[in-house]
Amino acid sequence: MYEAAGIGKTMLEVSKELGVSKDVVKYHQRKMNSNETFKAGGKIYITPAGEEKIKNGLRKDKEFYSVTFESKLISQIDKLNSNQWHHEWKL
Repeated sequence: MYEAAGIGKTMLEVSKELGVSKDVVKYHQRKMNSNETFKAGGKIYITPAGEEKIKNGLRKDKEFYSVTFESKLISQIDKLNSNQWHHEWKL
């Protein structure tokens, strides 16, 4: 139905509009039913109903879903490792 009408956005389009990673959209998409998502031409599309479901399912704290979350986390881990190394070296 939606496929024939051309209604829907790719997961990448939805992720950019919502300011979240594509993985977050994929996570929510896996729990959707046929009126919220469909596949056409090898791509997965999210209908307006599916997009609304994703919006409602997101945490209010957008920082958690930051596209740069992983790089920020790795940077913090590197700092902790460096501090630990300096502390052990002084002992």
